[in-house]
Amino acid sequence: MKQTGLKEIKVLENRVKILEIDQERELENITTNLEAIYELKTWTEEMKIRNRILQHFMRINILLNQYTFKTNTLCEIIQLAKIGQIHPSLFTKQELINQLRDIKVSVPSGTDLPIDIDKGDPYELLGLSDVIIYYSDNKIVFKINIPLVYQHVVADIHECRSLRLLQYGR
Repeated sequence: MKQTGLKEIKVLENRVKILEIDQERELENITTNLEAIYELKTWTEEMKIRNRILQHFMRINILLNQYTFKTNTLCEIIQLAKIGQIHPSLFTKQELINQLRDIKVSVPSGTDLPIDIDKGDPYELLGLSDVIIYYSDNKIVFKINIPLVYQHVVADIHECRSLRLLQYGR
């Protein structure tokens, strides 16, 4: 009986040792897993910081590109202004037509614009006009002197041509 008791004690001791070894292995696994989780957490936080920095750099890059575009456009406006031309980005064709319509309404009676703004290209009028460009109060000022056509002179010329044709036709 003593021997069976000793055997049982040894078996129990072996089982306890096995349980202790298993417990140590599990503790090592838990420690390894906790370290991996901590590394992942640190990596995730670093990636969040990197993403935020990248977003800021992208915003700065976009702003710098916009600034560069606007600066280049301004330089083009100034270069064209030096040779008496108006950059097309200053106003669209429709804006020019609308402004010319307003001007047409306010011209003195018996006068008209040299081109038909509804049928022709309104930019042609700028070629016929005197364009004066100067800098004042931090602004580039475009002064456009549009020549006017007197309607009665045009009608007289048209009548003279008609008369000549009639005379040659006889």
